Amino acid sequence: CKICIKKYPDVFEYIEEERPQVDKSAWRGIAVYADHVEGVIHPVTFELLGKAREMAAKIGHPVYCLMMGDHISDKAKELRYYGADKIFVYDKPELKDFRIEPYTAVFEDFINKVRPSIVLVGGTTVGRSLAPRTAARFRTGLTADCTILDVQDNTDLDQIRPAFGGNIMAHIHTPNHRPQFATVRYKIFNAPERTEKPSGELVIEDIPSQRLESRIRVLEVRKKEKVQSIEDAEVIVVAGKGVKKEADLSMIRELADRLGGMMATTRPLIEAGWTDPRTQIGLSGRTVKPKLIITCGVSGSVQFVAGMNNSENIIAINTDPKASIFDVAHYAIIGDIYEVVAEIMKYAWKNQIPVTPRGQGTGLVGAAVPVKGGILLSLVRMNKILELDEDNLTLTVEPGVLLMEISKYVESHDLFYPPDPGEKSATIGGNINTNAGGMRAVKYGVTRDFVRGLEVVLPNGEVVKMGGKIVKDSSGYSLKDLIIGSEGTLGIVTAAILRLLPLPRIAISLLIPFPTLETAIETVPKIIKSKNIPTAIEYMERRVILNAEDYLGKKFPDATSDAYLLLTFDGNTREEVEKQYEKVAHICLDAGALDVFISDTQERQDSIWSARGAFLEAIKASTTEMDECDVVVPRKNVATFIRYTRQIEKELDIRIASFGHAGDGNLHVYLLKDEMDDETYSKKLKTAFDRLYQKGEELGGHVSGEHGIGYAKREYLKKTAGDIYMQLLRNIKTAFDPKNILNPEKICC
Repeated sequence: CKICIKKYPDVFEYIEEERPQVDKSAWRGIAVYADHVEGVIHPVTFELLGKAREMAAKIGHPVYCLMMGDHISDKAKELRYYGADKIFVYDKPELKDFRIEPYTAVFEDFINKVRPSIVLVGGTTVGRSLAPRTAARFRTGLTADCTILDVQDNTDLDQIRPAFGGNIMAHIHTPNHRPQFATVRYKIFNAPERTEKPSGELVIEDIPSQRLESRIRVLEVRKKEKVQSIEDAEVIVVAGKGVKKEADLSMIRELADRLGGMMATTRPLIEAGWTDPRTQIGLSGRTVKPKLIITCGVSGSVQFVAGMNNSENIIAINTDPKASIFDVAHYAIIGDIYEVVAEIMKYAWKNQIPVTPRGQGTGLVGAAVPVKGGILLSLVRMNKILELDEDNLTLTVEPGVLLMEISKYVESHDLFYPPDPGEKSATIGGNINTNAGGMRAVKYGVTRDFVRGLEVVLPNGEVVKMGGKIVKDSSGYSLKDLIIGSEGTLGIVTAAILRLLPLPRIAISLLIPFPTLETAIETVPKIIKSKNIPTAIEYMERRVILNAEDYLGKKFPDATSDAYLLLTFDGNTREEVEKQYEKVAHICLDAGALDVFISDTQERQDSIWSARGAFLEAIKASTTEMDECDVVVPRKNVATFIRYTRQIEKELDIRIASFGHAGDGNLHVYLLKDEMDDETYSKKLKTAFDRLYQKGEELGGHVSGEHGIGYAKREYLKKTAGDIYMQLLRNIKTAFDPKNILNPEKICC
């Protein structure tokens, strides 16, 4: 620009060197390098042939294609269907594996023989290495990652790409050198349609073997497992910087899954370490051209847009109406999910569109699956902690706050939220909708016992507040308690007031081995009668522990027994807690326990509870497929039910794994497919479930202790609950949702 010379002529001097001149008429044609792996041509090659054909028509030049490798002559014939006038093939054993020296030698030989004016190379792993090395041989320029290419009448190539962090679009020319090199990423241009008849000439070239010598020796080629790439996806949902937390990516991933697509991200999320770099779109990531792309919280930087602006349909969601992404979007949604839930419900109500609310999707009975289609309403972005009221001991939260976040937050204020389901990454909204219990239910109760108030959006879009910070309430029917455990069929929880307790100062666990599981479980009622009620009473057996050891890669603290009770006691002083557990320890030893191991340090407790927390995932990892019976029975009948599961296991020849909350009678019984075929497993599963739920009913139990009914367990609820009970459930559903649009086909309808 010479501004410095104009400003400071005494300091700067401009010396213009004589520029070399090139005879442009001596260079003719546009050449495309055919990138391939073992003869399978990379699709970027076809895209470049289409662009070459387009530019060649403007200047009256031919289109050439170069392909090199071993045993690739037949594969090169495919290029005749995409507009190349001549395909030059170097088919030599020395070119079997990519090595930079022989490949560059072949490229150099081709250019010297053909003298193309322009050379286009795909921005692949091979192309990024080969193109600059070859360009250097001819002392000519190369522009990498071009997003636009055009050609002037004098055959100069217009090479356009973002520069300076995407703040400008640089127009680069190579007027004094030939050939002109450019690399282009996959999906930047459109590939031409394959013609019905081949055209063009196949030219087999040769090169002396001594020119193909290399100092690189390929010892072994290890094929990397092919993974699905966002470049090949037809539907992409993009998470941008507007996504506040890593956990919120589950909402984006879920939407992508529902649409049959893939999740992608922008650079800030990669730098934060939230996702795989292969999911990044943009100049420093991948270039995509799907049929549909939905951007969520993406501002729309030039770098990002350069990687996706050729998409067929672009939908952008952002709270900022001035966001740059709207400049390229075909459809714009301006708003925040926190404000649009009620509007969505009003629209769905008016048009009778089914709506399925969803949290983290950790449920096990299909309660959050939109079996009737319609709108899948994810609430994970409603994840704010709204208020901590230490005077009233309440915490007000939105439904998308994770259980683990609630625990961490209140404990930092010396407070305690007791409900403790095994899946800590579940949302509080999901916990409320299933009335989740968890391991502390034996002493503290379940979620219902710790919900003081709710804000609920009804199916018609109206917002109702139920309960509050009050301790007791006898003002009509308890609608709050109807919503809790309703699995999103009666209303959508948009805020909850949770009851808190002072945080216990001390917690100590006991690991108690027993000779048999039956002996262990028969001891539980004796513990409860002692009035020294533990915070948790869990049962576990050796084979499930072995699954957890394999899954976690570390040993369980004890290996002396096939069955254990795991107990935890809490309180405010060590003396108080010791007094409780000493009495219970003697009860267990008198009942036949082999020993009592006291875990009174955090490290010891973590070693035990980490194994217990991994049981579900460990069982899942040990088999090909599984389904669960989440039955709950009176405590005194737990041992009887466990014995019955062993009987079913033998009679049906199906592996059954179980663990659960012995203190509250809630058992998690898993029926594993292993190597069974689908038909056999389906038959055995139905037979086993029919018998297990019938046995649970005979023992005074119910279908679900804490996971809910959802879609998967409806038939078992109907069989065990009876017609009158089911009709009452349907009447309640109709009172709240007469159009049956909210989470239909769940529980009772």
